[in-house]
Amino acid sequence: MDTLSFAQTLIRRPSVSPDDQGCQTLIADALQGMGFRVEHLRFGQVDNLWAQCGEARPLLCFAGHTDVVPPGPVNDWKVDPFAAEILDGKLIARGAADMKTSLAAMITACGRFIHAYPNHPGSIAFLITSDEEGEAKNGTIKVMEMLAQRQQHIDWCVIGEPSSTEILGDTVRIGRRGSLTGLMQILGTQSHVAYPSELKNPMHALAQFINALTLQP
Repeated sequence: MDTLSFAQTLIRRPSVSPDDQGCQTLIADALQGMGFRVEHLRFGQVDNLWAQCGEARPLLCFAGHTDVVPPGPVNDWKVDPFAAEILDGKLIARGAADMKTSLAAMITACGRFIHAYPNHPGSIAFLITSDEEGEAKNGTIKVMEMLAQRQQHIDWCVIGEPSSTEILGDTVRIGRRGSLTGLMQILGTQSHVAYPSELKNPMHALAQFINALTLQP
């Protein structure tokens, strides 16, 4: 299987989130040809795919998504965003970076590995969703809940999202950025304008708090 050709085939499916547009069927066909057992999992309006080859531990999972963000005004593009054209030696398309080329690369690399090492230790899986760019409520979360109910444990996970800064593969990120949501209350003390020494302005305390946050790496 050729990585570029497979990526172009996926890109030509205009899978604007959460519509998979048949991408996971193409992926399932490719993985089944490598010996994977495939499960199509639909939660709400979202298509998900769980594919596994082998039963032994440890389990290495490749994770990714087939959905893309809307292309915006098509006239602003140099090429059709879903034509997967090569322009000046580069693949220009919606989903080329995020992340259909990564999906194609992971799948073709996996196929070559299995061909070279058919008796490899452990097992390999793919978790693919079409609900990453949108609400992300019926994708990976639901599949992980299902795996937990079946007492299936993923030992290692590789997510093919683009993380390079200068050249391909120059950065491998461990973990992911998260979010922290909280409620902070800053209290002040009222005072008469004639007695400023008794006044505690909460805005001053808030400014110090924001400054402390911005100093964090």
